[in-house]
Formats: sequence, C-alpha cells, structure tokens
Amino acid sequence: LGNIDVDYVEFINIGTSAGTAHDGVVVNNTTGTASYRYCSIHETTAAGARGFYVIAASGTAAEISNNVAYGIIGVQFGNIATTATSVFDSNLSMRCTVAGFAFVDVGGTITNNISTSNTTSGFTVSESATATIGTFSGNTAHSNTTDGFIITLVANGTMSNITSWRNNSDGMTFDPESGEINLITATLFGNTVSNLA
Repeated sequence: LGNIDVDYVEFINIGTSAGTAHDGVVVNNTTGTASYRYCSIHETTAAGARGFYVIAASGTAAEISNNVAYGIIGVQFGNIATTATSVFDSNLSMRCTVAGFAFVDVGGTITNNISTSNTTSGFTVSESATATIGTFSGNTAHSNTTDGFIITLVANGTMSNITSWRNNSDGMTFDPESGEINLITATLFGNTVSNLA
C-alpha cells in the first residue's frame, strides 16, 4: 500500500453478523504511512467487531488520533503484538461491551486517551516480557464496569500521568508477573474495590 490519510470520516452501522468483516478500521500496512484523525466509529452490532485496530506485523503502522468510538461490540481501539510503530493519541472510547482500549503491544506511543462507561475495563495492556514500554502517558479511565486499567505481563518501562476514577472495581490492577514498571504521577480515586491492586 501507499500512504493512507483519512480525516473527518464517520463510520456507522457497519454490520450485524459475526466476524471481522464488519470491523471499522483495520490497519495492516507494512509500507507507507496510515493516518486516521478526527473520525468516529459507532453502532457496530456484529459480535467481535472492532473499531480502530492495528494488525500490521511490521513497518510504520498507523497514527490514530483524535477519534471517537462508541457503541461497538468489540474492542474500540487496539493492536496485536507487532514490531510496527503506532501512535494512539487523544482518542475517546465509550459504551463498549469489552475493554475500550486493548493493547497487546505497548512499544509505540499511547497518550492522552480516555476510556469511559465500558461494560468491562477501560484499558487492558499486555506485552511480552522481552519488550520495552514506549510512551504510555496521560491516559484516563473512569466509570467503567470493572477495572480502569488491567496491566498484565508488561515488560520494563514507565507509565506516567495515569488517571483512574469511579470504576466499579479497581482503578489499576497489576499482574504479579509484570515486569519492572515505573508508575509516575498516578491519580487514582473513588474506585469501588481499590485504587491500586
């Protein structure tokens, strides 16, 4: 593929049958650049359908910034394990039936995103123990049905300026097998079970 630049586009009522054929935006380029900015995806009713999702195995994958996703059955923003470099910045996820943001790879830039009112958690983050966290900063989770942030098997690195409040379980949960993570400036309050677990 060449370069892709999609700005100010609304994706709505994408489909009702199961399968990935009804995903909103799936980025799978290994050459060129892909940019999705100021877009919205909503009201997808296909089981497992995703919003903005990066599946490129390598290359410069995507910039996904300033987008809104709501009313989606599957993950609204996320990626798979990859060597590609992705940016998820200033996106809003709400009313998702699973985690609003689900990152299997945190080697890129994940900044200033908000996840609210989702049926499960705001953010799920997992990464191979041999990897390093890229930039993970300024992300907020509030009013989700379970945890704000679930951090599982994340490699070494820093997470900063995290805010998690009024989630119906824990504000931020770390798996006991997580790597060495420096948590700098976390604001965690009003979570039902605990603020930090």
